[in-house]
Amino acid sequence: MVGSLRESLLSRADRRTTVVVGEPGAGKSVLLAEATAGTPVVLARPRRGDAAVPLALVRGLLGPEVVAGALDAVAPEALAGALGVLLHDVLAARVVVVDDLHEVDPLSLDVLAAAMGGPRPPRVLAASRPWTAERYAAVAAFVGRVEAEVVQLAPFTDDEIARLVAAHRGCAREEVDPHEIAELARRTGGNALLLGASVRRGPVDSAAEYVTRELAALPEETRGVARAIAVLGGVGTIADVVALSGVAPGALAGHLRVLDDVRLLDPDGDLRIRHPLLEELVAGSAGPLEERRLHGEAARLWARRPERAADLVGALQRSLPLGEPWAAASLLAAAADAWRLQDADRCLALCDRAEQESVGEPEVSAGLLHLRAEARLHRDGDDGVPAAEATVARLREAGDWQRAAEVRLALINHGMMRFDVDLVGRHAAAIAEELAEPAHGGSLTWRARITRGYLAATYVSADPMPADRLAVIDAAGDLLHAAHPEALRVAAYAAAAYAQAGRDEEAVALIDHVRRHVDLDHVAHLVEYGLAGTACVHLGRLDIAREIFGTVRDLGRAAGVRVLEVNAEAWLALLDAWDGVPDAAASARRCLAAPELWPPLVPVASTAVLEAVLAHGDDAALAAAAAEADVLAPMFSVLPGVAFASWWLCRARVSLALGAVEDAAAQVEAAARAYGGSDWLCPLECVAEEVALARRVEPARHDPPAAWLRRPEIVAWRRALVAEPGALGEPDVLALPVARRWEVLLAAASRWRRAGRTSEARELLRAVRAGAERAGLVRVAALASAELLLAGGRRRAVGAWGLTPAEERVALLAAGGAGNREIAGALNLSVRTVENHMARVLAKVGVARAELADRLG
Repeated sequence: MVGSLRESLLSRADRRTTVVVGEPGAGKSVLLAEATAGTPVVLARPRRGDAAVPLALVRGLLGPEVVAGALDAVAPEALAGALGVLLHDVLAARVVVVDDLHEVDPLSLDVLAAAMGGPRPPRVLAASRPWTAERYAAVAAFVGRVEAEVVQLAPFTDDEIARLVAAHRGCAREEVDPHEIAELARRTGGNALLLGASVRRGPVDSAAEYVTRELAALPEETRGVARAIAVLGGVGTIADVVALSGVAPGALAGHLRVLDDVRLLDPDGDLRIRHPLLEELVAGSAGPLEERRLHGEAARLWARRPERAADLVGALQRSLPLGEPWAAASLLAAAADAWRLQDADRCLALCDRAEQESVGEPEVSAGLLHLRAEARLHRDGDDGVPAAEATVARLREAGDWQRAAEVRLALINHGMMRFDVDLVGRHAAAIAEELAEPAHGGSLTWRARITRGYLAATYVSADPMPADRLAVIDAAGDLLHAAHPEALRVAAYAAAAYAQAGRDEEAVALIDHVRRHVDLDHVAHLVEYGLAGTACVHLGRLDIAREIFGTVRDLGRAAGVRVLEVNAEAWLALLDAWDGVPDAAASARRCLAAPELWPPLVPVASTAVLEAVLAHGDDAALAAAAAEADVLAPMFSVLPGVAFASWWLCRARVSLALGAVEDAAAQVEAAARAYGGSDWLCPLECVAEEVALARRVEPARHDPPAAWLRRPEIVAWRRALVAEPGALGEPDVLALPVARRWEVLLAAASRWRRAGRTSEARELLRAVRAGAERAGLVRVAALASAELLLAGGRRRAVGAWGLTPAEERVALLAAGGAGNREIAGALNLSVRTVENHMARVLAKVGVARAELADRLG
């Protein structure tokens, strides 16, 4: 076994992790020690009970200061990835031995798994007790995630027992009595620890019997020293052992020699009992009350040492209540850490223990109320809402406005994840009132978090532009211009709100502020960067939005933060669908299937599927996409917001494409209920006009656009448009606003193309593309180009030069005589961006700007 493990360690490049599995006392630690003999290793030995202390192992490897800094700066969903990067840097290409993997806390296992990625990963050797789905489930998940090699350590065979006895006695294997071997096997079950004890000291049936027998033969003071060492678990000093055992300092060396003689101490010289199972039995040898008393005394020792914060919490969890304020405060801080890591069960257990220590301190009592409310809401779902709302009332009665607002924020987040509009609206309105009260104060970080939570809530609102949203933003003042990460999130949300309200200059200024100050080296900051991308979509600055979402996706993927990658990909899929990219539907469907997709972005991904199939699918694909989307319709029918309204309008366009005019009319009404406005993201009036036009012909024809487009005034208008853009008549479609006009005609041409009238569709699509480009309607022009290719049109000459879609749009406008500022205004880009695009266009095409029109044809 040792030989095969050493071979795995030294020569197997395909496996980076090996876990030796066996029952307590099976010899796992000895096997790891022998397998790594002569190899420099990083040894991690978690203590009994560390599994209940979040990040205990990582604190020991990286240091408590590093972990504390990460807890303050990194979002919970990104924490394991961020700490994994740091741990990889520390452990790169080294051999790491983790004894008692089953004692490692779950989050530390996540961090260790994240550290296994990247170049030159560490080689991990670990020992663990057997696991099941219920017992040591975190170990099972870790082993699966890193694809570890599992080595099952079997009990000693009769032959191995005989060799062990012979080696101890210095005789030949054949000289050992077979009956003695059989008895040893029966009594010990082949357990290495019990075999060793039996061979040296006489037969024992269990580890407990062995410990009891060994300790009974020792003086009482020596037994006290052994218990103190066991409780300290290898992290105490000589002074700590003296303090816990009560022996005279000068006598301690003698006691340690006695313990070493009976082989209870670690043979490597560490001040701890030599085996975790023996350590557990020695610590409890005087009874559970004495063990808990000793843990309490150990906690008092570590309370004076900040570097022992994790050990302090572990000791307090196993001690009798001490009734001291520092104990309650330490447990409350640990509960807050557990909640920041979204570990609701651990948080509640620590809160229960902190309450045992509390002596009525108002700060501790309020903190416990707050943490319990949020953790129960997270764990119990809707069943936790009444208790959380009751907690808000109690905290307000106590004058603790800030904690009350924090619980309200948790209720808002809960409501948003479950699309509970009433819950979100109720508490968002209350937060708006409290933000208007300057007397409530609060730090910049706290005000930013509460303001950001309120703004997020207003996007799940029956009112498309709640009256108090802009008032709250305008009153935010310094928050909008601070470089703090939480303040940048407020600025990003405010940018989207300003864009939606038509205050474009203010929106652009805030987007520039976020992009200038966001630190992309920190994964947590990608959240506010992505929010800036959402604001760019509202503004129609789609090139910048694509750049932002692409960055968030790529950096999230590199850091292993799947939630960032998936949610950015959902937006990119929608942008791709608008640009006519064929794979957009498949990408959006992958996002919809991912559990990491944030619920408010479900309509974004679903809209991307519908838009892509509208551009590229036949009637069968349209019908299939409609059926997929209709699964969401019952939920979306009661949800407000521009994203849901946009989804309903897209679904209406699919119905029109399939000839289901009345279904489309009902879907337009649902969009109007979801969002009362009409803008480019939600062209409500445009789609309503499509439905109205479709209703003017016989539904039985299943081709309303064809009949409408054959009307004399429309035919005359189309000819005039193609021949002489300035000489347009005024049929009813021309009375529409420009954006709605091209949307209507694009949809009509698309349905004509589907009906097989490709030559007529091509004529109209060319007109739509040209008109949309002149109007700066980037999305409509791109969709018209995609439709034209499907209708048999040739790709324009610009494609021959390898121009990107963004460069193509700039080139065409420049070829038409537009200057850089005009192009920037038409495409919602900065002048600097247009200049950069033009430089690349001229380099690729190889002509001066004045010759661009001739070269592009």
